[in-house]
Amino acid sequence: TKSIALTNGNTSHLPVYYRSIIQSALAALTLLENNLLSNSYPLCRGMIEQYVKTLILQRHPEAQDAYAKFCGFEIDQACCSQTFPDEFIELYENRLHSFCTSKIDYLHYGWLDAITSTKGTKPKGYSIYKIFDYLKSIADTEEMNTLYRVEHLYKMCHGYAHGSVIHVTYPLLQYFEISTMLYY
Repeated sequence: TKSIALTNGNTSHLPVYYRSIIQSALAALTLLENNLLSNSYPLCRGMIEQYVKTLILQRHPEAQDAYAKFCGFEIDQACCSQTFPDEFIELYENRLHSFCTSKIDYLHYGWLDAITSTKGTKPKGYSIYKIFDYLKSIADTEEMNTLYRVEHLYKMCHGYAHGSVIHVTYPLLQYFEISTMLYY
């Protein structure tokens, strides 16, 4: 419903991001329905990442163009040339957080540099956890509780997403975990 409401007269990219979240949720539900539980976690992890990125982009629409640009850099680097584009290298060399030295982290989250804030706060690095920290620092109590829960669920996906967990003894727990991820 929210993604449909956002499309009415809105020229931002947010409806596309919400559609991506919904598509990931539907794919995870399909895997859940077919008892492919372990395979749902990487989808849920990606869905949570997109959700958190969308939350910050909603608060900071000035960063949407930079986000789209960095998505292009990532496609070029990962799928096409497999080298970092010159424009990316120039941005990396002039990044706000020079203490962060991972080009891959900057590739995924360098767009955070485009955030301007009237309160003087912004994410202090290039990772999903820095986005979580930032959002929690500006959230009200209800949002804060949701962010803590979603971050906990995100961490639960790591073993499955990285291939460490391929089988569990009690799969009923996975149904509850995945259902909770989809709820949020």
